[in-house]
Amino acid sequence: SKAVILTAGRQRLSLDDERFVGNVGFRDNAQAFDAVRTEVMPLKGLKLDLAYVWNVRSIWGVDGRGARARSINGDNVLANLSYVTPIGTVTGFAYLVDQGETAVQAYKLSSQTYGGRLAGAHAFSKAVKLSYQFSYARQSAYRRNPNRYDASYGLADLTLDVKAWKFNAGYEVLGADTGAALTSFQTPLGTNFKFQGWADKFLTTPANGVRDLYAGGGYGWKKVGAIDAITLQATWHRFESDRLAQHYGDELDLLASVKLKKTVFSARFAQYEAKSFATDTRKLWLQVDWIY
Repeated sequence: SKAVILTAGRQRLSLDDERFVGNVGFRDNAQAFDAVRTEVMPLKGLKLDLAYVWNVRSIWGVDGRGARARSINGDNVLANLSYVTPIGTVTGFAYLVDQGETAVQAYKLSSQTYGGRLAGAHAFSKAVKLSYQFSYARQSAYRRNPNRYDASYGLADLTLDVKAWKFNAGYEVLGADTGAALTSFQTPLGTNFKFQGWADKFLTTPANGVRDLYAGGGYGWKKVGAIDAITLQATWHRFESDRLAQHYGDELDLLASVKLKKTVFSARFAQYEAKSFATDTRKLWLQVDWIY
């Protein structure tokens, strides 16, 4: 039935913007899930997405060892209920994450997260569109996690498209509790590379949490000679702690891509300037994708 979709076995799971559950598609080894997933659409615009995951296949692949495990067992329950409204899609979610491996932070990444999200867009004209995302969640310990904590998450994100221009700004907070390690808001199943800078300084949330104020823009050209599309993008981040008012550092991310028929060539650069967290870092990626 089109109203019910059942998927069992190893699969990709990407929910909403992938902040909490994603397949980390940028990496050499994408994250996959051994799961049973049911998608139920009883009414127009209403969808229940429910998955039970017993094994998470990590980005470390067959070479994974110890804390960077090849796979992580556990009884994970991922529930997502969404409804399409005139102002956007409203979503309520509950993610019960069981990281059942001793070597993986000694169960301290097991958590229960409950929250909501609104994502929508408004077109002012054929050339001008405003997209928006707002999200809030609370997280606490789950199952064998020895920590007892309560941390919050918040996101406000706006994107303005004006013809070939794109402008984006937002503020994201992964909150802290007591300041002890792994008592801040964590997202071990998310596509974390998409968020808080490409230098990968915040894949695990620091003990004092992190606040990310960011702004950026980009421009795209279509049909430049034999080239189908060219895109340039830049984003700046200012990172601070959620408690103790620490300025962690600043980051600049740059991306250039060229599409030629079925092939996309990309160059990605990240520069993180440390103030009170981690170290100065520069990273450069050269990537080729073939679209089939």
